[in-house]
Amino acid sequence: MKHLLLLSLLGLTLVPDAQAQGALTVFNAISAARSMSANARANQQDPQEYTRPVVYEGEMFHYKRTPSAAYLRKGGAQIAVLERLLAERYTVLLADTVLILSPAWEVQYAEATKQVQYVLPTWSMLAYEDEVAFYRREDGVRRQWMEEVRIARQKRARRAARRDSLARLAQPLPIPATNK
Repeated sequence: MKHLLLLSLLGLTLVPDAQAQGALTVFNAISAARSMSANARANQQDPQEYTRPVVYEGEMFHYKRTPSAAYLRKGGAQIAVLERLLAERYTVLLADTVLILSPAWEVQYAEATKQVQYVLPTWSMLAYEDEVAFYRREDGVRRQWMEEVRIARQKRARRAARRDSLARLAQPLPIPATNK
């Protein structure tokens, strides 16, 4: 890029009119690049916008819900789908159901995330990612708890079976009646 700019400037020194026109073109190109860069920075969504912290059992995560009045024409439907999926998981979390996430939900979430990022690449996904990471951690804790409960029930059933078999062994054997 530097070589191209240098060659064009050297070529422009030969003709004064071309030099003025070339300088104007270079100036316009630089101005356009700066404004595009500034617009790109301005279009980035603030990661904290529409976000509030939520505390669940001592752990905090970010909860982002966009008011329907703030939906953009482009991408509003995709954001609504993504936030609806997350709102369902939040309800499940508060209901203290055994499991929070399912493989089907994970597929839906991945697709909704992909759609939002495709339609609105500048939309901040940080709060959504934080929320899902929390749900995954909590789901892991609940799955571990379920496994521990299952193992404890198996141990209890084995002990009861052993106790029953010992009780049967401790019973005196019936003496068969003899026919004389």
